[in-house]
Amino acid sequence: MAVLGAFPPGVGCRPFDEEDWEGVADCLHRGFPERSHGYWIEALTRLSQRPAVADFPRYGFVLEKSGRVVGAVLTLYARHSGLEGDEIRCNLSSWSVDAEFRPYASRNDRDGHHARRDVVYTNISPSPAGLSGESYSYMKAI
Repeated sequence: MAVLGAFPPGVGCRPFDEEDWEGVADCLHRGFPERSHGYWIEALTRLSQRPAVADFPRYGFVLEKSGRVVGAVLTLYARHSGLEGDEIRCNLSSWSVDAEFRPYASRNDRDGHHARRDVVYTNISPSPAGLSGESYSYMKAI
């Protein structure tokens, strides 16, 4: 597959907030059908109770097409004290992209959360291969 240029018209990536929860929960439920819509609303509610870390997104990123959430990834940022000072870590969780938009998932990855080279990114709970045809899990070290 060729490297994609710009998103097609109407498709974009951005951090999401509370106003997006319903669309995010719907998208994650499509990607992880063994988890209910309510499960994802509860997960987002728990994320809302975590302290915000600097200017990082509180919940994660969405990929949207004309205002409809077609992809989502939850980002759990935390500040850790290390020998060389504070370090920001981010666990990527529950990444789901609708099938027709999967070619743009890596673009979402590049333009979204991995744009920060001063953050350690992990995925401590990747989905087993084949668990769901709609989900996309990975681990990437920077």
